[in-house]
Amino acid sequence: MPESIGRLVWRYMRRAERVEVDPEQRTAEGVEQYYCEVAERDKLRALQYLYEMRGLGRTLIFCNTKVMVDRLTAQLNAAGVPAQAIHGDLRQSQRDRVMADFRAGRLEFLVATNVAARGLDIPDIEDVVNYDVPQNPEEYIHRIGRTARAGRRGCSYTFVSEWDVPAWDAVVREVGEGTVQYLRVPARWDIEEPEPEPVAAGEAAGGGQ
Repeated sequence: MPESIGRLVWRYMRRAERVEVDPEQRTAEGVEQYYCEVAERDKLRALQYLYEMRGLGRTLIFCNTKVMVDRLTAQLNAAGVPAQAIHGDLRQSQRDRVMADFRAGRLEFLVATNVAARGLDIPDIEDVVNYDVPQNPEEYIHRIGRTARAGRRGCSYTFVSEWDVPAWDAVVREVGEGTVQYLRVPARWDIEEPEPEPVAAGEAAGGGQ
């Protein structure tokens, strides 16, 4: 419950009771979670690397701002990758058209703000990429929860830049260090680079901790 709503509850309700559910595992069991230490300037190259070397399927990419969503969508289209944006500035008719194209498989990538993390019916998401680290652990949980539904498997990848360490540390503390694996990606796009092997988060240099 957001703090602002909590204040309203205690201000206007009488004898209110709060019920909390604290499951042993906060994230869906079928999601393989990875994080990549990526400089801000290298994020697009890292996404290209995942696309080529990890075989990204139908992918939902999250950015923290509408400006970044539009910029990344334009960069992907310029590179010949079918992608569309969805965020709060789009008219409902535009959202409906984008969602129809994505469901029909005419798009490989859907680039979104958190508007797509809740409420939208997006079936069969294979991969989730947090292009920007979520602002809090709850956002992370809802974002990666878009994949691995109905018993399916899925992968999530989070790009952690030099500015993101405190926010990422908060996410790892919430979901558990053992649930997230470190995935090495090259600092510059190199098509000859061999596919990296994931290692446990605690084994990575720095480990984001």
